[in-house]
Amino acid sequence: MSDGIGKRTELAKELIVREIWNRGAKQGDRLPSCGTLSKKLNLGRATVFRAVKKLQEEGILLARDRVGVFIADPKTPGRVSYQIGLLIGNMNSSPFNNLMSIYLQNHCNDKGCRCLMFHPAHVLHQTALEDSLSAHLGVRQQIERGELHGLLTQLSLSEENRDYLEKHRIPYCFAGGLSPNPAHLSVVISLPEVTRMGSRRLSLAGCRNPSMLAPEAEQFSEAAELFKKMTGGTCVPYQNLSDLGSLAQKILRLPPKKRPDGFLIPDDLVAQLFYSALIRQNGSGYLPHAVILAPAEQLLPFPGESEVIEFSVMELARRAVGLLLENIRNYSPERQEIILPLKVGKNVL
Repeated sequence: MSDGIGKRTELAKELIVREIWNRGAKQGDRLPSCGTLSKKLNLGRATVFRAVKKLQEEGILLARDRVGVFIADPKTPGRVSYQIGLLIGNMNSSPFNNLMSIYLQNHCNDKGCRCLMFHPAHVLHQTALEDSLSAHLGVRQQIERGELHGLLTQLSLSEENRDYLEKHRIPYCFAGGLSPNPAHLSVVISLPEVTRMGSRRLSLAGCRNPSMLAPEAEQFSEAAELFKKMTGGTCVPYQNLSDLGSLAQKILRLPPKKRPDGFLIPDDLVAQLFYSALIRQNGSGYLPHAVILAPAEQLLPFPGESEVIEFSVMELARRAVGLLLENIRNYSPERQEIILPLKVGKNVL
């Protein structure tokens, strides 16, 4: 078989496998005729026929004389439908990033996709301002060689990055952060809803002087205003995780009556580090009520009285992969956003 014929046959095999996954085919389902596939895939009938024969040899298809060709193994072993890139965050400092990357890979695998992980070349701090594509070695090369069909990202992308992906018609989905996010596709947690739920829980707990502990970022300015409107409390900002120790010290220097009597903290790792700093510096003398945003699948032990606003990382990953694949199949430049459901859970301990 000449090199040209071999490449066309290989392409036809890839497209037929993709068709099997896109249709959600089951074992025993009948494959469309070679003529029908030829028109749909825009390939010659002889090329499609050769591809079907090869997939029979691989055990993916099964031919029955004078009846047709059927799906023998819808999981298409050894073959993938799409190749998806995953831009991950700082895994060493974030249990959530670790868990999220695992679930995203699992859901990609369940849909017959190969998931390529791209690690940051250095620690990312201002992720929304960074050139995240260049910070993850190899991703631009994969895109420009046409080897990626889509991208899942745990990081915000700069406007330059977003324009680059749109130029190359690479659908991308931001998975797991707080809204709003300017991504083409996104599955996010509603920051206003977290603020409303947290404010109500603090009020029900009898907190009269609560604070919201949140990053010093434009994204949180509206949430801070909403929190103030609902509780009369203020937002206590921080820039990096390393600031939490000095922030705890600053609060402990206040007269007891002026300290916050409750905290809304939309990050479970931040909550754990902040309250641990309070304990190191003051024992258990000051541990105000806390309402924390946390993944239901990985509740961290928490040193204090707390309530949890839970979200499902598994559901987040499932929706993100589904949204991305739908856009790969039917590309649209229109922005789409899915808001993840939340619920109030029990005390972590």
